[in-house]
Amino acid sequence: MKAHRAAPPVAGASKLSLLSLPSGIFLKIIQHLEDAKSVFFLLDARGSDTRGPLEQHLWLLSQAVPHAALWPVLHLDTKHWTRLQSLSLLEHVEATMHLFGHIVVDESTDVTWLHHHRVVHTTFTWTDVPQPNDTTTTDIQRWYFDWATSFRVTQLAVWPGDDEKMPAFLAVLPHLDSLTHLDMCVHVMPLLTPLFEWLPTSSVVDFKVMGTSDFYGVESHLTTHMVNCLRMWVETRPARHLTLHCCSWQDKNSAIIQASLHEMLHCPTMESLDLHGFDLPTSAWSMPPTFPPSLTSLAMDNCRGLSSSRLIEMAAALVGSNVARLSLHGTEDDDDDDAYEDGMLVLLETLPRTNVTTLDLSNRFKLVTKLVQVGSSLAAHHRLETLVLKSFRLTDTFAIELALALQYHPSLRHLHVDYMGEMSAQGLRAVMAIPNLQTLHVRLRSSGSMTRIEAEKTLVESLAQEVGVELELTRW
Repeated sequence: MKAHRAAPPVAGASKLSLLSLPSGIFLKIIQHLEDAKSVFFLLDARGSDTRGPLEQHLWLLSQAVPHAALWPVLHLDTKHWTRLQSLSLLEHVEATMHLFGHIVVDESTDVTWLHHHRVVHTTFTWTDVPQPNDTTTTDIQRWYFDWATSFRVTQLAVWPGDDEKMPAFLAVLPHLDSLTHLDMCVHVMPLLTPLFEWLPTSSVVDFKVMGTSDFYGVESHLTTHMVNCLRMWVETRPARHLTLHCCSWQDKNSAIIQASLHEMLHCPTMESLDLHGFDLPTSAWSMPPTFPPSLTSLAMDNCRGLSSSRLIEMAAALVGSNVARLSLHGTEDDDDDDAYEDGMLVLLETLPRTNVTTLDLSNRFKLVTKLVQVGSSLAAHHRLETLVLKSFRLTDTFAIELALALQYHPSLRHLHVDYMGEMSAQGLRAVMAIPNLQTLHVRLRSSGSMTRIEAEKTLVESLAQEVGVELELTRW
């Protein structure tokens, strides 16, 4: 790999002039730098004789905490908080808090301490809803009100936890005036009704909801009322990112569901739309003639009802659009469903006329069996850089055909496959030999005997070394 010469931290300023600046001016300059490596290199180079008191506090922190956890965003989540406490470094954090424009915390962070030392202009990411440290706290709603009005929370993630406290938390949502990114994961979806009702009047532009089954196996449904609130949010707010995972509609063919899906696909501000595991309406909706210019990422994974006609509409909408990432995960049961087959072939034949650079067709078993038909379309799609084809059913025959189809592809650099099903070393070696391939992402099995697991890992690594391709391994 070619070495890249590092650019000067600040244009027009020599290293010597930066190192000799008064402390106050130096601190103002580095606050505009986002490269942690450059910041701490300069801080270290100034030496203890030149560093002012604040710089010294920051430098001492950099000796014990990973630089990426300090700059440009300070991380005070459980992992880093515990380390700072164990090394008696909190006084250095307290002294430098005002240098950080954004801080990442979680439910374990001491809210009282944070409130005492925080700076008014600082914004926060809370990776889970905070909890009162004092177990005797009885007025939980008042506690959440104080929290919501004391911190400028811009990003918040909520994970399954104490459902008894959830109503008190949801009641203070209107006080989170700065909140723009909200990530929710819950067992019982109707519990979030107050949140969906607040959403159209909020500042949220990035919304993610992931449903789960509760302990009794009850499926998470979005009620018609909740979907209508979501439609109002898409219509009235500058929604940019929407992700709905495993939280199916209550009635897929209601007029509200159809209207909501229409708004999602036509929204003029939407940059990414990710739907996973939905039963799509059978009628009264369609893809737009062309996707909005703002849309760059579209995923409709494991969505039942994505028929052949819908895929043909999608193919037409992609032409001339800015969609660069397209994900259409199937299921391993797709071989029992012929509905999407013709449309999928049309979609693949259309790809060369689109701007798609990342294509994910994992678990589309019908596609595997039709590779001879679609291989030429993939080969002709000269913008394609990343292809994801994860499936237990990938065979050596498929891998060899894929390698032949892509052997002259000018832009493909990254390929994702599984090595835990029917494909052997022969098939893996074939895809590794694709000439322009830079990175092969291989998902390995994580169950079975440790001897077999380690043997497969060793084999994949040796094959990658043999052909000179960079390898990234994950476990299933």
